[in-house]
Amino acid sequence: VEAVATALQWDEARIRWATFGALLHDIGKIGVAPQVMRKPGPLSAPEQAAMRDHVGFGTHLVTAYGFPPLVSRIVREHHERLDGSGYPVGLRGTEICEEARLVMLADIADAMLSRRAYKQALSLDDVRHALDAGSGLLFDPDLIGPVIAELSKDRD
Repeated sequence: VEAVATALQWDEARIRWATFGALLHDIGKIGVAPQVMRKPGPLSAPEQAAMRDHVGFGTHLVTAYGFPPLVSRIVREHHERLDGSGYPVGLRGTEICEEARLVMLADIADAMLSRRAYKQALSLDDVRHALDAGSGLLFDPDLIGPVIAELSKDRD
C-alpha cells in the first residue's frame, strides 16, 4: 500500500495513515473464534457472520486507541465493493474512501497470490485477470494498474 500510494503521489500524512490502515485492516480478527479462523473449508452462515463482525470490532479497536478517522474508515470499509455488494454497510463507489479501495485491492491480490491450506496460489497473470474482470464493478479501475505494477516489481 505504501509503495502504491507513493507512486500515486499522495501526500506524506495520507501515505502514513493509509499504511497504518493497511497494517491494521484485519485487527478485528483477534475477536473471531480460532476454530472459525482456522476452518479449512466453507464457513456456515453463523461462522460467516462471526467473520464479518471483525470489521466492527476492528473499527472499535482503532477508534478506541486513538487512531485518526482515516484509519478507522479503512478498517471499516475494506470489505465494501464499488457495486454495493460488500459489507458491513453496502457502500458504493466513492462512498468508499480511496484509501480503503486501495487496501481492498492489496488484500485481495495478496490473498490470491498466497497459498492457503484450502487453495493454491494464483499466478500474477491470473490475479491481473481476476482484478480486471471486477474493474469498475467491484474494484476501482484507477487503482488496479498501480497495484499490479507494484506487485510486478516484487516478482522481477
